[in-house]
Amino acid sequence: MILELCVTELEDVAEDVLNRRNVPLPVVQETPHPYPDNVTLSSVVKIPGAVYLRVEFDRQCSTERRHDPLTILDGSGKIVAIKSGREAGEWCTDLHIPGNELRWKFISDGSVNGWGWRFTVYPVMPQCPDKELSDRSVMSGPSIDLVMSLLEKQINFSADINALSRLAASLASCAQLSSLAPSHRMWALNKLRQLKSSVLGSKLNITNIMTASSDMSPEIQPSIGSSLTGLVRDLPDTLLRQYEYEDAVLRAGKHLMHSDFFKVLVALACDLGLDSIPSCRENHKWLWFRRYCMASRVSGSLIHRTPLPLSFCEEVRKKIWEMCSEDEYVTYEHEDHNLFKQEHDEQLILWINRKPDEWAVSWGGSGTIYGWGHNHRGQLGGVEGAKVKLPTPCEAVTNLRPLQIVGGEQTLFIVTSEM
Repeated sequence: MILELCVTELEDVAEDVLNRRNVPLPVVQETPHPYPDNVTLSSVVKIPGAVYLRVEFDRQCSTERRHDPLTILDGSGKIVAIKSGREAGEWCTDLHIPGNELRWKFISDGSVNGWGWRFTVYPVMPQCPDKELSDRSVMSGPSIDLVMSLLEKQINFSADINALSRLAASLASCAQLSSLAPSHRMWALNKLRQLKSSVLGSKLNITNIMTASSDMSPEIQPSIGSSLTGLVRDLPDTLLRQYEYEDAVLRAGKHLMHSDFFKVLVALACDLGLDSIPSCRENHKWLWFRRYCMASRVSGSLIHRTPLPLSFCEEVRKKIWEMCSEDEYVTYEHEDHNLFKQEHDEQLILWINRKPDEWAVSWGGSGTIYGWGHNHRGQLGGVEGAKVKLPTPCEAVTNLRPLQIVGGEQTLFIVTSEM
């Protein structure tokens, strides 16, 4: 009874066309690509009803640093940001402007130009725009918060499989609604993960979903619905776009960690096994995702004491063969959970975290740090020469056994395990 109520409520939320129609669309502003010299451009973006505006810049943004600036102002004329430069880190940070209006002005000089810029203005609407509605009117509308309260505990996976399939389809629809709050969308994705790891695992044929045309999806996966099929099919592109955006933010030092939304997307994609499809398995852009999936599955094997992934075992065996002599007998006892129990795994992880200097060199890695490039300030850590064209061992840096190295144009910072 409760499950049926939740499914119906989520379906009503997903089909609430009237509310979604009232949400203003994002506004895109951009220069010509490339932009001309000696030009002055300006405009105003106003989205009625917005509490504030979120400005997201395109990753291709590139202008001459300091000489071709884009100035962003709020509705009162106060400068919010001045953007220029060719590095992604100079454009990666989103802007949040209070109110429903922003202004911008762009000026280029008569010399060097670039691709230009493009930004999208997303309106953030008030949580409760219909404050004048009666309590009865509010209660009569669909509410995802009600479903979140009812499904706060573990879903009853012994329920009717058709009801659970409908639940998955409605959760997928809600996860794709931009009008919902991020917390609601992440909740829907997390519930989808629970369903995937239980009853829906055998019903989702990822290969068929990814290779079939969009108009065939309902027939190929009739029990899970077109919404879930569409979510799975669009997930690789969505995940890669989010990764490329957040990677630039992290590399620029604007944030220390990925967003919670990105973490949920990655976890769901890993659960679905998207690293096995050709586009993700062969493309170098997905190397980070394949490593994540490997680490996630190995962790799951260690926790639940299930067999280790075969691809991981093969990689470890290859490392062992490289370390051993030709006449040395190699065993695979390290893969046996009956010999290496959970307490042994915990001791190894503790050792790796506390004493990285004891295992870094012995694990087949070079253990040697190389440097090259400009060295006129000694920023390569003891390497001789103002310009080092070939990778050269940095013995002074290597001897410090650094945990982390961060270099700038004329600086070098090293973090070691010593206090």
